[in-house]
Amino acid sequence: MKRSVMFISFVFLVCGLLSGQSITVTMPYTGLTYHITLPMPIAWTSSGSVPGQVRIQLRNAASTAVVKDIVNPTQNDGHYVWDIPASVTPGQYRIRVKAIGVDVFGDSQVFNINLNPHWTPIHPGTDESWAEGHTHQITWTNSGPVPEKLNIYLVQNNTKQLIASCAPDSGSYSWPIPLSVAAGKYQIMLDGQDGSCHSAAFFCTGPIFNITLPLFPHVKVEKK
Repeated sequence: MKRSVMFISFVFLVCGLLSGQSITVTMPYTGLTYHITLPMPIAWTSSGSVPGQVRIQLRNAASTAVVKDIVNPTQNDGHYVWDIPASVTPGQYRIRVKAIGVDVFGDSQVFNINLNPHWTPIHPGTDESWAEGHTHQITWTNSGPVPEKLNIYLVQNNTKQLIASCAPDSGSYSWPIPLSVAAGKYQIMLDGQDGSCHSAAFFCTGPIFNITLPLFPHVKVEKK
């Protein structure tokens, strides 16, 4: 009898301790979209005597099936940054943070993982030469849900000159190179803009190419 009372008391004690333990995942939250191969911050809070290590899982939003163990274990310090691997299929997911050693966990709200939007510059190519005073086609391809518009810059030694503002992401732009651009080595930068022409925080820089003096420089003839 005494053993039964002790066991029941122990069960109630454990349940009481566990009832005071909780994990709340605060990031990601509903509406966030992350992109494959880019960093994804994960954040959580814990209360009660939650153990010092946790396990983080990626789970399917609809079926709650475990898709991937992100890390097991990691410190229960409230934050972790995960570089989303290319093997993850785009879709809707939840993050689960689970304490090691006890059945205490928290699930995030539903969020999205999409392909990594990016552009691939085609022209100008590496070491290609473009002459001042002539019109050339800046061309590129895109993949993923890239922004619908972009700014185009000419870049030299981390200094940018604007070529086109809020241009449509059509894959090409006709650029008459002004004579005011000095001959030298440059790069083209594509900087994503949303539909309202605000920065979308996606950009890429093409290879180094050459801008040369005009092929047929203007010669001034003086009258005698």
